[in-house]
Amino acid sequence: LNLSSARTILFLDSVIASHSKSGAQRVAALQRIEKTHLSENHIEEKDFHVLAHWFILAIVELSKVKDFQSDPSWIAKGLGIDESEARIATLQLLKSGLLEPKAGRWVANKHRNVTSSSRPSSVIQEFHRQILNKAQKALKTKSVAKREFSVSMVTIPSERFAEAKTRLQEFRRAFCAEFSEGADHPGKEGLYALAMQFFDLREDAHLS
Repeated sequence: LNLSSARTILFLDSVIASHSKSGAQRVAALQRIEKTHLSENHIEEKDFHVLAHWFILAIVELSKVKDFQSDPSWIAKGLGIDESEARIATLQLLKSGLLEPKAGRWVANKHRNVTSSSRPSSVIQEFHRQILNKAQKALKTKSVAKREFSVSMVTIPSERFAEAKTRLQEFRRAFCAEFSEGADHPGKEGLYALAMQFFDLREDAHLS
């Protein structure tokens, strides 16, 4: 699998959490996974403004494509936004440290990451709403060859919801590591959104 030592440990813990016959071992593995996730650099609450619009974080990722240009007009054209929006967004990213100037080019700061927060936030909720709107547009405008939409409806014991959520978070991180950070390709030209939703479909609150 060619994984780093840290990712090897994380992978083994995910296997233990899923398949160990010992309940105690599964719980311990899940706790180690959660501890690893919490050790990531969380964006500070004062910098939540970078989540105000979907394209702000998209610009951070866009800076990693091989033909990226540190030019608000180029960014605006690529993302389908106004040049003024691109200009303001890049200024915010440079100020927050998520982008940094290097050799005349804006590059993503490898030491600053934005990760999901478990705290309720209207800003984060609005960010997800915008991404869902982008997905709805892609459903209509992108060919099947350029998108993947799928849905599974599943019944699970409610006490396993936290475990299921952790597994989905780990899958998302592993997916991004394999296809983006760990890719051997010398340059990346595509910018995609992986959006995941897992929620209770039942409306009878007294059963929740």
